[in-house]
Amino acid sequence: MAQTVLNHVSVVSNDIEASVQFYEEVFEMEAIPTPNFPFDGQWLEMADGNQLHLFDLETESPQYHHFGVLVDDAEAVYEKATQRDALTDFSDDDESPRMYELPDGSLQMYVEDPAGNVIEVNWPDVDTLDESIQEQIIDRDEILPQTGRAAEATLNLARFNR
Repeated sequence: MAQTVLNHVSVVSNDIEASVQFYEEVFEMEAIPTPNFPFDGQWLEMADGNQLHLFDLETESPQYHHFGVLVDDAEAVYEKATQRDALTDFSDDDESPRMYELPDGSLQMYVEDPAGNVIEVNWPDVDTLDESIQEQIIDRDEILPQTGRAAEATLNLARFNR
Protein backbone atom coordinates (compact mmCIF):
# COMPACT_ATOMS: atom_id res chain seq x y z
CA MET A 1 0.00 0.00 0.00
CA ALA A 2 1.25 3.49 -0.82
CA GLN A 3 2.08 5.65 2.18
CA THR A 4 0.33 8.99 2.46
CA VAL A 5 1.75 12.00 4.29
CA LEU A 6 0.05 15.37 4.52
CA ASN A 7 1.98 17.92 2.45
CA HIS A 8 -0.07 21.10 2.80
CA VAL A 9 -3.43 22.60 3.64
CA SER A 10 -5.00 25.46 1.64
CA VAL A 11 -7.35 28.01 3.16
CA VAL A 12 -9.00 31.18 1.93
CA SER A 13 -7.93 34.63 3.00
CA ASN A 14 -9.72 37.92 2.55
CA ASP A 15 -6.58 39.90 3.41
CA ILE A 16 -3.29 38.16 2.58
CA GLU A 17 -1.12 40.56 4.59
CA ALA A 18 -3.26 40.22 7.73
CA SER A 19 -3.40 36.43 7.37
CA VAL A 20 0.35 36.10 6.83
CA GLN A 21 1.02 38.30 9.86
CA PHE A 22 -1.39 36.20 11.95
CA TYR A 23 0.27 32.87 11.08
CA GLU A 24 3.77 34.29 11.47
CA GLU A 25 3.02 35.80 14.88
CA VAL A 26 0.73 33.19 16.43
CA PHE A 27 2.24 30.01 14.96
CA GLU A 28 5.73 31.18 13.93
CA MET A 29 5.23 30.02 10.35
CA GLU A 30 7.52 31.44 7.70
CA ALA A 31 6.49 32.95 4.36
CA ILE A 32 8.23 31.07 1.55
CA PRO A 33 8.46 31.57 -2.23
CA THR A 34 5.05 31.16 -3.84
CA PRO A 35 4.22 30.61 -7.52
CA ASN A 36 2.19 33.23 -9.34
CA PHE A 37 -1.51 32.48 -9.49
CA PRO A 38 -4.36 34.48 -11.07
CA PHE A 39 -5.20 35.66 -7.51
CA ASP A 40 -3.15 36.75 -4.49
CA GLY A 41 -1.65 33.94 -2.49
CA GLN A 42 1.14 33.14 -0.09
CA TRP A 43 2.65 29.86 1.03
CA LEU A 44 3.90 29.46 4.60
CA GLU A 45 6.15 26.78 6.02
CA MET A 46 5.59 25.10 9.39
CA ALA A 47 8.35 23.87 11.70
CA ASP A 48 8.01 20.30 10.39
CA GLY A 49 8.33 21.35 6.75
CA ASN A 50 4.64 21.03 5.91
CA GLN A 51 2.99 24.04 4.35
CA LEU A 52 -0.07 26.24 4.68
CA HIS A 53 -1.25 27.85 1.45
CA LEU A 54 -3.28 31.06 1.69
CA PHE A 55 -5.39 32.17 -1.28
CA ASP A 56 -7.29 35.44 -1.56
CA LEU A 57 -10.57 34.32 -3.11
CA GLU A 58 -14.11 35.68 -3.07
CA THR A 59 -15.50 32.96 -0.82
CA GLU A 60 -16.15 32.44 2.86
CA SER A 61 -14.40 29.92 5.06
CA PRO A 62 -16.53 26.77 5.38
CA GLN A 63 -18.24 26.39 8.75
CA TYR A 64 -16.84 23.55 10.91
CA HIS A 65 -13.93 22.91 8.54
CA HIS A 66 -10.61 23.16 10.31
CA PHE A 67 -7.08 21.88 10.33
CA GLY A 68 -5.08 20.80 13.35
CA VAL A 69 -1.55 21.76 14.34
CA LEU A 70 0.66 20.35 17.05
CA VAL A 71 2.56 23.15 18.77
CA ASP A 72 5.65 23.08 20.95
CA ASP A 73 4.38 25.88 23.24
CA ALA A 74 0.61 25.84 23.78
CA GLU A 75 0.82 28.57 26.42
CA ALA A 76 2.50 30.98 23.98
CA VAL A 77 -0.12 30.26 21.32
CA TYR A 78 -2.87 30.74 23.93
CA GLU A 79 -1.43 34.12 24.95
CA LYS A 80 -1.00 35.35 21.36
CA ALA A 81 -4.46 34.14 20.34
CA THR A 82 -6.02 35.73 23.43
CA GLN A 83 -4.30 39.05 22.68
CA ARG A 84 -5.82 38.93 19.18
CA ASP A 85 -9.24 37.83 20.51
CA ALA A 86 -8.83 34.82 18.21
CA LEU A 87 -9.93 31.99 20.53
CA THR A 88 -13.19 30.45 19.36
CA ASP A 89 -15.51 27.83 20.80
CA PHE A 90 -16.08 26.26 17.35
CA SER A 91 -19.84 26.16 17.81
CA ASP A 92 -22.95 28.18 17.05
CA ASP A 93 -23.83 28.99 20.65
CA ASP A 94 -22.96 32.19 22.48
CA GLU A 95 -20.60 30.50 24.93
CA SER A 96 -17.24 32.07 25.57
CA PRO A 97 -14.27 30.36 23.91
CA ARG A 98 -13.60 26.91 25.29
CA MET A 99 -10.77 24.43 25.26
CA TYR A 100 -11.16 20.69 25.63
CA GLU A 101 -9.34 17.70 27.08
CA LEU A 102 -9.53 14.52 25.04
CA PRO A 103 -9.59 11.02 26.59
CA ASP A 104 -5.80 10.74 26.19
CA GLY A 105 -5.24 13.93 28.25
CA SER A 106 -4.36 16.08 25.24
CA LEU A 107 -5.58 19.60 24.53
CA GLN A 108 -7.88 20.87 21.80
CA MET A 109 -7.84 24.67 21.58
CA TYR A 110 -9.59 26.38 18.68
CA VAL A 111 -8.26 29.58 17.13
CA GLU A 112 -9.80 31.58 14.29
CA ASP A 113 -7.65 33.38 11.72
CA PRO A 114 -8.58 36.79 10.22
CA ALA A 115 -10.58 35.12 7.40
CA GLY A 116 -12.56 32.91 9.77
CA ASN A 117 -10.61 29.69 9.19
CA VAL A 118 -10.47 27.55 12.33
CA ILE A 119 -7.22 26.03 13.52
CA GLU A 120 -7.31 23.25 16.12
CA VAL A 121 -4.26 23.66 18.34
CA ASN A 122 -3.09 20.43 19.96
CA TRP A 123 -0.87 19.88 22.98
CA PRO A 124 -0.08 16.41 24.41
CA ASP A 125 -0.78 16.95 28.13
CA VAL A 126 -3.19 19.46 29.69
CA ASP A 127 -1.65 18.77 33.12
CA THR A 128 1.57 20.51 32.03
CA LEU A 129 -0.20 23.80 31.25
CA ASP A 130 -0.37 26.77 33.59
CA GLU A 131 -3.17 26.42 36.14
CA SER A 132 -4.92 29.55 34.82
CA ILE A 133 -5.27 27.82 31.45
CA GLN A 134 -6.20 24.42 32.94
CA GLU A 135 -9.13 26.06 34.74
CA GLN A 136 -10.66 26.91 31.35
CA ILE A 137 -10.39 23.41 29.89
CA ILE A 138 -13.48 21.22 29.72
CA ASP A 139 -13.17 17.43 29.74
CA ARG A 140 -15.00 16.15 26.66
CA ASP A 141 -16.33 13.33 28.86
CA GLU A 142 -18.34 15.94 30.81
CA ILE A 143 -20.10 17.07 27.63
CA LEU A 144 -20.70 13.67 26.10
CA PRO A 145 -19.57 10.39 27.73
CA GLN A 146 -16.51 8.94 26.03
CA THR A 147 -17.21 5.21 26.15
CA GLY A 148 -16.06 2.20 24.16
CA ARG A 149 -13.61 3.07 21.39
CA ALA A 150 -14.24 6.79 21.94
CA ALA A 151 -12.50 6.45 25.31
CA GLU A 152 -9.40 5.24 23.44
CA ALA A 153 -9.30 8.20 21.02
CA THR A 154 -5.93 9.86 20.61
CA LEU A 155 -4.39 12.41 18.29
CA ASN A 156 -1.13 11.87 16.45
CA LEU A 157 1.05 13.77 18.88
CA ALA A 158 4.48 12.78 17.60
CA ARG A 159 6.89 15.46 18.73
CA PHE A 160 8.96 17.33 16.22
CA ASN A 161 12.40 18.88 16.52
CA ARG A 162 12.74 22.56 16.08
